[in-house]
Amino acid sequence: MSITSFVKNKIISALPDIPKDYSKNDIYVISYPRSGNTWLRFMLGCYLLDRQISFKELEDILPSIKKGRKLPSSTYISPSKARFIKSHSISGYYRNVIYIIRRPKKTMQSYYKFMSQGLGRYNGSYAKFFRSKIVEWADHIKYYAPKANLILHYEDMRENPGEALRQVLKYSKIDISEDKIARAIKNSSLEEMQKVDRSDNKSWRHPKMAKEGYDFIGQGEI
Repeated sequence: MSITSFVKNKIISALPDIPKDYSKNDIYVISYPRSGNTWLRFMLGCYLLDRQISFKELEDILPSIKKGRKLPSSTYISPSKARFIKSHSISGYYRNVIYIIRRPKKTMQSYYKFMSQGLGRYNGSYAKFFRSKIVEWADHIKYYAPKANLILHYEDMRENPGEALRQVLKYSKIDISEDKIARAIKNSSLEEMQKVDRSDNKSWRHPKMAKEGYDFIGQGEI
């Protein structure tokens, strides 16, 4: 690595929502909140470990940058030296981007429930929430859609999850096994993820989401 590249990486590594050990090989799984980001990573995690995983394991191997800029030592590294990192943030330093888009109506409904019931951070009406967030949703897509390396639509993922996983594996240069894909789809189905969510000790969550009566995994409506 040249001195110029070394200095540049050091500067980038100091920025918010960027890993402290920034690498140009990293792959960012990005979406507006409540658009299928956790599901895609869960499916990928089930594929990589070839078994059912917990949400704690998910954060251990395919972490969210919001959990901390120092990524876990257990973070998965692909044969092409890429790590998968979840983010909702807008950043010009995310080089390799897998971007998920979900239709606005269901996105807003799920996000409203998450913010009002899950985190308890919003107590206004849904109509007011929708008006305050819909432009933000559109701007997020406007920013990432032209520059994303791979775009996945949530509704297409629900129709054919195997094809979505195949596209991610191909883009990431990870060997594709149809048998493992089939098992990953089964282990990351809506029903299976809801079971894991309800049986998990919820230590991976924000403390307010650990309360009774709120399920992080929704109904997956399209």
